[in-house]
Amino acid sequence: MFDDGVKHSVSNYANYLAGLCYAKRNKQNPYYNNFVVAGFQNGKAHLSSIDLYGNHIAKDYLTVGFSKYFGHALIANEWNPNKTME
Repeated sequence: MFDDGVKHSVSNYANYLAGLCYAKRNKQNPYYNNFVVAGFQNGKAHLSSIDLYGNHIAKDYLTVGFSKYFGHALIANEWNPNKTME
């Protein structure tokens, strides 16, 4: 597999995982998890989330678990991609 020259990117892995979750959901036996896939692709950061239904969401920021209900609105209101740590 490593010698065939095919390189898989972060988005390929996220799409594959979304397909697995969608197939499990269709068989009435879903994975009861939220998956976060993060990495670098072509020098840029890639962050995506996959839920138990197979929904694949790629954004600059994500929240999972309990913070999805309360923290997502707070982060969305204050999000600025040019913000520094200070």
